Amino acid sequence: PKQPKVKGNKSKLAKTKTKSNKKKGGKRGKVVKSKPIKGEFDPVAEAASRDAAIIRAERAAVEESKARKIYEDAGFNLLFVEEELSKSLEEVPMNLSKVENLELKLANVKAEENAAKRNYKEAQKNAKFSEKLIDMSMDKRDKLVAAQRMKSNQFDPNEVEETVGLNDAINENTSRSSKRENVASSKTNKKKGNAMLVSDVMVNPPARPCNVAFEGLDEFSGIRRKDLKPEQFFTYTNDQLATYIKGGDYITCNGNLSAGKGGLVYLTLKFVISSEFAQREFGVLEKGSLLTLKMINGSTVRLYNNKTDTGVLNTLDSTTSYKAQFAMTSSQQKDLMKSELDKVRVVWSTGYEDYEIYEVDFLINQLNCLQDK
Repeated sequence: PKQPKVKGNKSKLAKTKTKSNKKKGGKRGKVVKSKPIKGEFDPVAEAASRDAAIIRAERAAVEESKARKIYEDAGFNLLFVEEELSKSLEEVPMNLSKVENLELKLANVKAEENAAKRNYKEAQKNAKFSEKLIDMSMDKRDKLVAAQRMKSNQFDPNEVEETVGLNDAINENTSRSSKRENVASSKTNKKKGNAMLVSDVMVNPPARPCNVAFEGLDEFSGIRRKDLKPEQFFTYTNDQLATYIKGGDYITCNGNLSAGKGGLVYLTLKFVISSEFAQREFGVLEKGSLLTLKMINGSTVRLYNNKTDTGVLNTLDSTTSYKAQFAMTSSQQKDLMKSELDKVRVVWSTGYEDYEIYEVDFLINQLNCLQDK
C-alpha cells in the first residue's frame, strides 16, 4: 500500500522508515483473529466443547467400570471370609484364636466393601452426569459444570487437560512457544491439583456449604425454627422409560430438613413424576405411610408420613408432584449420622418402590447444617 503524504519534516522520516523496511525485507504484521461476539454461535468453540465433553464422559465411564470391579471383588472377598468364619464356628473343638482373627478380618473386609460401594455410587453418578453433558449447548454445559464444581467444592484434576485441549482447538493460530508455555503451565497446575486432591479432598473432604432458607421465630407459633433449602435427594428412571424421557428423569425427589421445638427434626420430600398418569400408577402418599432409609452399614431407620397427599397434576409440563413430611427423633438423627445412605423405600398406596441413593451423604450434610449455630 502507498504511504500517505505527510506535510512538513515528518515526510522525510516516513520515507526513511519505508526504505529501511524494504532493506530488511518488509516484515508482515501479525494477523489478529477476531473474537466472536458474546452470545454469537461459534461452531469451532461448540465442536471443541462437545469433544471435551465426550472425553470427559469416556473417562467417567472407565472410572465407573473400575469402581464396579473393585466393589464386586470386595463383595466376593466378603463372602469368602464369611464362609470361612462360618466353617470355623462349626469346628469341633473350636479354635478360638482362629475365630477371633477371622472376626477381625471380617470387620476390615466389611469396611473395605462399604468404601468400595461408596466410590462406585459416586462413579455412577459422575458417569451419568458426564453423559448428559454431551448433547447440551456449550453455554448450558459450562453452567452445569460450574454449578457441580461449586456444589461439590472439589478440584477436578482433569479440568486443566480439558481446558488446554479446548483452547488448542479454538485458537488454531496459537504460536508454538505459547503452546509450550500452556502445556508446561498445565503440567505444573495438574501436579498442584493432584497434590491438593490427595491432601485435602481424599484425606479430609471439605464440608458442603449450608443453604439456609429460614432461621428465626415463626410469626404464627412464636417457636424458633430453622429450615434448610431443598436439594436433590435422588432421581430415578427405569430402562423402559429412558428412551422416552430424553435428558431428564422419570422421578425427581428433592428434600430438606427443618428443626423445630423439642429437638424434633422434619424431613420434607417433594416428588416430581414426569407423567400425567402418576396418580393412577402410584396412588397417594397416605398419612402414616412408611419411609425406610437403608444405610451402607446395613442398619435401617423407619420414618412415618405426617399427612396425606393425593398428588397435584401440572398440565403445562405433564408432571405430577407429591409432598410428604417425616418426623425424626433425636435417636434416629444419631443413627443417620453414623453412615451414608444406600437405598430408600417409599410406600405408595399402590405398593412400595425402592430407589438407589447417589447423594449418599445427603442427610449427614443436612443434619450437620441444622446443628450449626
